[in-house]
Amino acid sequence: MRTTAHVIVACMRWVPPRLLALATILGTGCIYVENDEFVDDDEGSGEGTTASGCIEAGRSPYVYYLCTSDPQPWAAAEAACNGLGAGVELASIVDEVENGFVADRLGQPAWIGGRIVDGNWTWSDGSTFEFVAWGPDANNDPELDSIEMAANGSWSNVNGGVRLAYICKGPEA
Repeated sequence: MRTTAHVIVACMRWVPPRLLALATILGTGCIYVENDEFVDDDEGSGEGTTASGCIEAGRSPYVYYLCTSDPQPWAAAEAACNGLGAGVELASIVDEVENGFVADRLGQPAWIGGRIVDGNWTWSDGSTFEFVAWGPDANNDPELDSIEMAANGSWSNVNGGVRLAYICKGPEA
């Protein structure tokens, strides 16, 4: 597999408009985007797609996995991320640049790694919870204990039992 700054392979019925403008649909119904430009993949497709159907989108020093084909509640999404490899968790978002990077590739609401623990927002990977991108729907309801990122990059607190797509983040191999 080629290692690049940004790689996306998507095998799904719906492709985010931003990617559709940058990619070509391969004969298998998948798209392949490298560094935000179409790459003619002689091997067909499948490069960058995990066994769980998550799509790899790499950025040093992390690899992001966009998991849209099988929406899960927050805890199950975190477990699915853990199953992708050592150190892989629901994504923590540490700054505006990272928030934009993830949102640009998303195309739909998805879980990120923020969750209330002992009354405080924390990241599932233990990162310091400093940067926030709360949208207008965010509130202080303690039942809404997990963070959903909207396609525009804004965050809402949502009940963790809701089934959503999810974004995992782990160390680059």
